[in-house]
Amino acid sequence: MEDAPFEDQHVPRVQVDWDRSCWWWYPLSRAAHPAMRQLHLALALIAVLIGGVGLDLGQRLFSPTWIAPDWSRIVERGPTFHGGWRSPLLDWGTQIYTAIASMAPFGLRDVAFLAFILLWLALFWGFAGGFIARRAMFELGQRTTAPILESVRILSRRSPSMLWLVGMHVVGIFLFLVPAMVLGWVGRMGAAGAVAGGLLLLLMFPAVFWVGRLVVSALVTFPLGICALGAEEHADAFEGFSRGYAYFFQRPVTIALMALFLLFVGVVGEQLLFVVIHAGWQSLHDAFAFAAGGTPQAATSAYLTAGGWLAVHLVGAYWLSYAWSAAAAIYLVLRKDVDGVELDELFSPIDAERRNLPEIPSGPGSSGVAASANAGSDGASADAPEAAEGHNPAANGPADQVSHGQ
Repeated sequence: MEDAPFEDQHVPRVQVDWDRSCWWWYPLSRAAHPAMRQLHLALALIAVLIGGVGLDLGQRLFSPTWIAPDWSRIVERGPTFHGGWRSPLLDWGTQIYTAIASMAPFGLRDVAFLAFILLWLALFWGFAGGFIARRAMFELGQRTTAPILESVRILSRRSPSMLWLVGMHVVGIFLFLVPAMVLGWVGRMGAAGAVAGGLLLLLMFPAVFWVGRLVVSALVTFPLGICALGAEEHADAFEGFSRGYAYFFQRPVTIALMALFLLFVGVVGEQLLFVVIHAGWQSLHDAFAFAAGGTPQAATSAYLTAGGWLAVHLVGAYWLSYAWSAAAAIYLVLRKDVDGVELDELFSPIDAERRNLPEIPSGPGSSGVAASANAGSDGASADAPEAAEGHNPAANGPADQVSHGQ
C-alpha cells in the first residue's frame, strides 16, 4: 500500500458546541434576567408586604418571646439614588440571624407562632415563588416565556401541595421530638426518673442525624420542591419533597459552588436594576419638576412620594425575586445532573393535550377504500407507460381494438 503525500491528506475541522459541552452555563449566568422582569418584581414586592402582614398578625395572635424579622424595615433600607448604593441583602441576613439567635426560650406560644408563619409563608411565598420559578425555568430551559394564566392555573391547583410540602417536614420533625418530650416528662419524676430519662435520651442520639436532615431540608430544599411543583407534569408534595431532599444531599458541593456563583450574578443584577430604576425615576421626577416650575404643588407631592417609594421598594424586593429565579436555575442543573432530564423538558398542558390526542379509528370500510386507492394508483402507474408510448386503442383501428379486447 502506497502512502499518500501529506498535501493530499484532509484534516477535519473540529468545532466545539458550547451549548452541549457547557450546558449549565446558560441557566446559571442568566438567572438574573427573569428576576428583573417588571411582573416578577411587582409580585415579589407584594409577597414581601404580605409576609410582613403575616408576621404582624402572628405576633398579635401568639405574642412569641423571640424577635421576628421586620421585613418592612428591610425593604425600606434599600438603596437610594442620592444616598448611595446599599444592598438590602445584608439587612435580610441580619434580621434572620437575630430572629434565630433569639429562639433560645422556646415555649408553646413560640411553637404556635412558628407553625403559623411557616404555613403563611409557604402559601403566599410558595405561590409567588412558584410563579416566578416556573416562568424562569421556561426562560432558562426552553428560552421561551410560560403563559401567565397557564402558570396561575397550575400553581392554584397545586397550592395544597405547597402547604403539605412544609407540613411533611413539620410532621416528621415532630414525630422524632415526641419521644424526647416523653423522656423529659420522665426526667421530672425524681432522681431515678432523671437518670432514666437522660440515659434513654443518650440512646436516642442517632436520631440527631435524621432530625437535622429534616430541619436542613425544611430550610434549604423548600425552593427546590416548589420548582418541582411548577416543572413536573404529575408533581405533588411527595415528589417535591423527594426531589429536593435527594438533589441537596446528593450534590451538596455542587449546590454550594452554584450558590456562590449565583450570589455574584445576583449582586451584578441588583446594581444594574438599581441604576435602571433610580436613574429612570429621577429623570422623570426632575422633568416633571422642571415643567411644574421647579417646585411641584402640594396636590402632586403624594404621587411623587409614591413613585419614590416604588423605586426604593422594587429594588429591595429584587432579592426575593432573584432567590426563586436562582432556585429555578439550580433545579434545572441538578435535574439534568442527577436524573438526566434535559433542560427544556418542562410540563405544559398544551403539550400534554397533544400527546393525549386519540388515534383515528380504522373502520370496516377503511381497508376497502385504501385498497381501491392503491388499485387506482397501481392502474394509473401501469397505464402510464402505455400512454407514454402512444398505445390508444380508439386511435389505432379495429385490429388493435380486438387485440386489446382479448
